Amino acid sequence: MSNGVKAFLVLAALVLLVYGVGYELIFNWGACRVYCPPGHSLLITRQTGEIGPRDSYAPAGAKGVQEQLGGPGRHFFNPWDYEVSVIEDVKVPPGKVGVVKNQIGTDLPPGRFLAEPGEKGTQRQVLAAGHWRVNQHGQRVELADATLIRPGYVGVQTVREGKNKGTLDAVLQPGYYNINPQEVRVDIVEIGFREWSMKTDYLAKEGKQEIKRDTGVSFPLADGKEMFLDFTVIWGISPRNAPRIIREYGTIAMVEAKVIEPQVLSICKNLGSNLTTLQFIEGDSRERFQEDVTKELQTMGKEKGMDILIALVRGFHPA
Repeated sequence: MSNGVKAFLVLAALVLLVYGVGYELIFNWGACRVYCPPGHSLLITRQTGEIGPRDSYAPAGAKGVQEQLGGPGRHFFNPWDYEVSVIEDVKVPPGKVGVVKNQIGTDLPPGRFLAEPGEKGTQRQVLAAGHWRVNQHGQRVELADATLIRPGYVGVQTVREGKNKGTLDAVLQPGYYNINPQEVRVDIVEIGFREWSMKTDYLAKEGKQEIKRDTGVSFPLADGKEMFLDFTVIWGISPRNAPRIIREYGTIAMVEAKVIEPQVLSICKNLGSNLTTLQFIEGDSRERFQEDVTKELQTMGKEKGMDILIALVRGFHPA
């Protein structure tokens, strides 16, 4: 082979190499390059290959949406093989949790409504505050309030599913908790002492003040008259008894309506019906009545999981 032929062949090879490299660079950078900005991800759909199974992401080499997302940066995808979409990442702000609902996966077994990874439905695990890369083809995220327990309160947990279903004896101390509200209901209970009161009201009738019935703490007296009391009970809940209160009564308002009020009315009637109006007016007998009512309420409170500090007669109105 002559030197001229050799030179021609070398030159041709160099031309083909430059052309091939140039074409590859132009094709890749011009047609295949995809940029994903920070805070976003790439949703990748393969357009060639056999169709993958239903209710599933496309396995390797199959046609369909890929489970794995692309992260921020520069990527290269052949446009004949892939369709790529830039999607915004899920942002869970502070004080919130993200409840994930999986639209792809196996069906839940009977008796369960919370899903584990790979199962269809509301996921047991929630997303904490932050940025999350979520495949929005198969999942959607709903924001819910994180559980905040302030000082002076405890959280009573009621589990809605599983072997520990029901109200737990262990309470949550003050703090932030990333709890799935679909899995656990948390009742925030104020601990320490609080006030419950009843007051006697008056109505103006024909220029005179008349006691309004069904107000105050009322009961008949031994001399045939009726007594109306302005009455206050200082009572409270300890952390160890908070689960029992929620389990048996539901709310603090229901404790006062179903326990405190009827017990006060009953105990005052039993102890006060033996007294006359004059005995109530006298300080010593009225003070003994208050002490006896306090003791009766304290005994009742120990039985029902609440602490009674004192019962106070703030005013009396004979009628």
